[in-house]
Amino acid sequence: MPSDHTSLGGPGLSSPLPLLNFDVFRVILTWLPHTALLRTSLASHHTRDEATKELLMRPVRILRVAKLRSFYRFMLNGDLNRPSYLRQLTLAHMEGPLEWGDVDALLRLFALCTNLNKLALQWCDVLFQESDIPPVISALPSLRHFSAWTYRDGHELQSILIREVINMRASLRSLRLPLVSEALATTDIFALLATTHNQLESLTIQLSVSLPSGVVFPSVRILHLIFEDGLPTLQEIDQTFPHVKELSLDCYAPLDDLPHIDTSRRVLPHPSSWHSLDHLRASMHVIRTLGIACPVRNLDLSFYDRDEHNQMADTIARLRPQKLATSLHCAPDWLIPCADPHLLLYESGEAGVKHLFVRMSYSRSNEPQTQDVIKTLQPLLQTSRVELFHLAISGFFTSDDPEEIVNPPIMLYPDSPDTDASPHVDTDVVARSAAELGTYIRTVAITIVFLGHMVWSVDRLDGEVVMSKLRAFEGAQTLDREAKRYQDH
Repeated sequence: MPSDHTSLGGPGLSSPLPLLNFDVFRVILTWLPHTALLRTSLASHHTRDEATKELLMRPVRILRVAKLRSFYRFMLNGDLNRPSYLRQLTLAHMEGPLEWGDVDALLRLFALCTNLNKLALQWCDVLFQESDIPPVISALPSLRHFSAWTYRDGHELQSILIREVINMRASLRSLRLPLVSEALATTDIFALLATTHNQLESLTIQLSVSLPSGVVFPSVRILHLIFEDGLPTLQEIDQTFPHVKELSLDCYAPLDDLPHIDTSRRVLPHPSSWHSLDHLRASMHVIRTLGIACPVRNLDLSFYDRDEHNQMADTIARLRPQKLATSLHCAPDWLIPCADPHLLLYESGEAGVKHLFVRMSYSRSNEPQTQDVIKTLQPLLQTSRVELFHLAISGFFTSDDPEEIVNPPIMLYPDSPDTDASPHVDTDVVARSAAELGTYIRTVAITIVFLGHMVWSVDRLDGEVVMSKLRAFEGAQTLDREAKRYQDH
């Protein structure tokens, strides 16, 4: 058994460093970034074991079959406790047939993942073609969160997925499932999901048809609906999910020909029972087509469209969000947002958005320069009431998590080194310009792909802007604290 203390000394040191209590050492490991943990694992046998355990208890993402083979060999050779450390596992882009021995190894691995809490299978159709794998996934005892994306939308593959979910040993708290096959998006299937996983709090479903009637998911609070062909009515969504607080809607069908509901009327044709939403993510067209009119604390309007500026300003003023997130494309020839009417102020101009999160994308052939970024932001920040401003810059976004923006799970530019993929933007100049444009701003955060995540506090002394760049830990705490201010109001 290892001692309760370990020395951090090494062969190159003339005298060992003081012993460090293992409990303290483990706490320190929880705060280290991924690269620092990897370096720590090289220091000694004991630090390798502890760092490996910490790495496995963090989200693990395995991309493609070759990496999967290396992963299961590492997990099954040596310490067989390793699989029990896994908490969150994502397998992605598993293409091509599995080789001899792969299935047996995966069955052994899943059987040992007794504490696996979250499993995401992203485009792993090949795993579902092996008849022994879905049952062992269904038997995972601690699974609470399951999601699946598939390359194909075939009836047979989706039938396997539904059977796997309905037969799960554990009751799920969150589920993501494609139900594109019309033969499967039935009242009976929905009723089985609602009864089998009656503690479901978060649900993402992709549908090619409207919602079946007569089924209620009373515990779902976080809902993401993806519609292939058209939209249901707001009343249908409300009746199926009456207690939703966070709503995301995607529709792949064109909505230009559908009439918008006039939300300025005192009585709406199909009002929802939602008194308010904590979060709403949808395009402006979807919001206006459904007639969503309740107050929204956190609004994500997807891409900003200059041609729809007036309608977007009207939608924001009616929903009155504390936080607004939107995406802009930045290039020298790109049309910058309109300044009037102001997108972030409500009708009277006395109140408006307090927390602004801008995702700024760009093309590899036309990277934004510092002045391009500032010019694009100027109409949004000038005369606004924004107090917390967060800018993220990347070629594309897989999530809003700063760590995933800086180190994307998918290669942005496979033919270019990662170090060359970061745009050349002077973050200090952009942060100061943002604080000078937005006279209410107290905190600025900038996250740039492959470059890093930076946070500044802003003080205003005698009319002069004083910027203080925060260290990584302090900056993360400050951003989290300031963001929560607007979630709680």
